[in-house]
Parts: sequence; structure tokens; C-alpha cells
Amino acid sequence: MRSGVRPSLPSLGVMWDFSPGGLWVPRLVGTLTLLALPQGPLVATCEEPAVENGIKLSGFQHSYTSGDNMVFECKIGYFLIGSYFIQCENNTWHPTVPSCKKITPYLCGAPVMPIGTVEPLLSQYEVGYVISVYCNPSYCFPDETIEMIMKCKGYNLWEPPPQPCFIRTSHDTFHLRISNGQIKHGRKYIYEPGDNASIKCDPGYTINGPENIRYIGGGKWLPKLPVCVLNPFFTLLITVFVLIVLLLAAKMIYWKYQSL
Repeated sequence: MRSGVRPSLPSLGVMWDFSPGGLWVPRLVGTLTLLALPQGPLVATCEEPAVENGIKLSGFQHSYTSGDNMVFECKIGYFLIGSYFIQCENNTWHPTVPSCKKITPYLCGAPVMPIGTVEPLLSQYEVGYVISVYCNPSYCFPDETIEMIMKCKGYNLWEPPPQPCFIRTSHDTFHLRISNGQIKHGRKYIYEPGDNASIKCDPGYTINGPENIRYIGGGKWLPKLPVCVLNPFFTLLITVFVLIVLLLAAKMIYWKYQSL
């Protein structure tokens, strides 16, 4: 029987005839109707999404099947809520279809990072909210770092502005040395972007800066690289000692001139 055609069995019946040889022989009666079926497997499709105040940058076609994708951006005066990139999977768009919201003085949308991530990733942020932005492995920002700290200023503006991620073209390492201190945890000969370390100071010294730091590439640590400074108590003792020595020296000079 041809592919895509099947019989409609409910319209058939069976009768039994007695043959001259003395046997009962079945005989089909009725009509055999052939139903045409679509050729090939059924194809799952997604409906064309509509994004109000949005602009479609790719995916210009009449129908969308699994694996097809689309890219959006918003019109001037609006910011995107959701993912700029969506893909058709089993009759559904993943992630969900984005939307565009009017820019206000008190909100920021999530920075678009095609080759990076945003933490925490929210649909929108209020003024003053601080986020971290990371480049994917093997990528970095123009200053060769892999992480940025940004703060929402309102009107969908971030400080500093988000930067694109580029493929890293050279190996980035750092030799960490702390004057008057030592590495408590995470000691390594060389550090690569993403490595962590904990710092402690020698006796008599106090850490000025964060104790736990992370190398983010480009010769930079986050938070800033700490320094070990002399303990204020020891500084005071040294200052008093120097003053006493100076006073004694001055007194000896005075007595010497008095005896002349």
C-alpha cells in the first residue's frame, strides 16, 4: 500500500460462503475507502511573536519550526524586558517572547550581553541597584578584565556603561606579592582571571583594604588589591621614641654649648 494512504476498515464486513468442497470461506463485503494522509512527518511550528514597540532584527520568514530563531531590540525610548534572542522549540518560543517598556527616570533594563552574563538577572532595576557583568570563558572586556560592577542611574543608563566582550588574544597571568603580608588561602605561583586569594598581614601590620580578593584580568583585582600598613599603636610608639631621641639630642647639644 502506498505511503500516506490507509484503508477505512469500519466500512468493511465479513460473510461466510459454503464452498463445493464442504468448507466455509470468508468473503469481504462493503466498500473500501482510502483516506489520504499528509506525506512525511508532522512539523511543529511556532506562531510569529508580536513585540509591541519592538523591532525584529533577524528571523524574517513566514513560518517558524524547531531550531528557527529571532532577535529583537526596542524602539528609541523603550528598553527590553526579557531575552533579545528567542528560539522555536516544540511549538513554543524559548525563552519567552520579550516585551518593550517605556524608559523612565527611575528604572534600567538588563544590559544586553550576547557573550556574557548578568548577575542578578532581572527584568528591570531601580535607581541605585548594583549588578555584576561577566564575559564568557575565553572572552574579556576591552581592558582585558572579565568582570564589571555597574550601577543603575535611571533612564536605562548604567555607570559605567556596559562594554562588549571580545575573544581573548593573549594569556593573562599575575604574580601576586604582598609587602609586609602573605597569602593566607589560594596561594599560587601565577594567577589567572577568576582566581581567588585571601590576604593577611605580618605581626605589627594592619590590612588596608579587603581581605578576600579575586583576579579579574588586566592586572586588576576585585575589590582593590589591599596593602599592609604599620599598626597605629606601633606607629605611635615609633613616633614617641623618635621624639624622645630628638629631645635628648637637642638637650645634649644645648649642654655642650652651655659648657663652652
